[in-house]
Amino acid sequence: MVIPIDPVTSHIISQKKIIKLGGRPCGIDLGACPPRVFKGLANEDEKPLRESYLHCFDYLTLPSPREIYVSEHHQPIVSKIYENMGQECNFGTAAPGRLPGDYHINYDKTLMKGELKVITANEGQWLEIIRVADDLTEFAGAEVVVLDLPVNQPASILMAELAEENSFFFSGIRPHEAPDGDYFRLQRLNVPMDLGRLTIYSDLGVELLKYVEYGRLKAQ
Repeated sequence: MVIPIDPVTSHIISQKKIIKLGGRPCGIDLGACPPRVFKGLANEDEKPLRESYLHCFDYLTLPSPREIYVSEHHQPIVSKIYENMGQECNFGTAAPGRLPGDYHINYDKTLMKGELKVITANEGQWLEIIRVADDLTEFAGAEVVVLDLPVNQPASILMAELAEENSFFFSGIRPHEAPDGDYFRLQRLNVPMDLGRLTIYSDLGVELLKYVEYGRLKAQ
């Protein structure tokens, strides 16, 4: 079991407290919600940005070793995330989905955020998924769209590669959020984001931010 925690990147004190209490960084959720202004941190000369989170977690019980499915170019950073969480794993190879694809859609009008959570990965369903992602942006007004892929399923590698060809970029691991394990999260931003204004406390968190920024710029 894990406890997910999302300290904001505009308030480094909250990150310090969470990490000192055992929270372990595993992702950067860019533009997760509309701008928030913390007392004493506002700069009137800067345009407010959507708030980002440093996604952290803490295991209550250590998990058993497992096989996960992640694109080869992401395996080094994913290895660091899992090592930091105390999760032993090895990487499997991609394979086409054997079952019909299935996913859930959620749009939060208040957050202006769309979420696509894949339950059963099947690369043959990609055209439908990207059409939904585009509609969330064009018709619903989503400023950010996230795509969660189950790391326990080989076809997730194929879907992640298709997503990265369509402006999505890796933003982290979401432990225990998938029905069969963890999610590999990608996202697509539809608003400007100055990552130089984000503050990150931990060494791994800083490395994650740099990695996510590289992927974001490559996806543009």
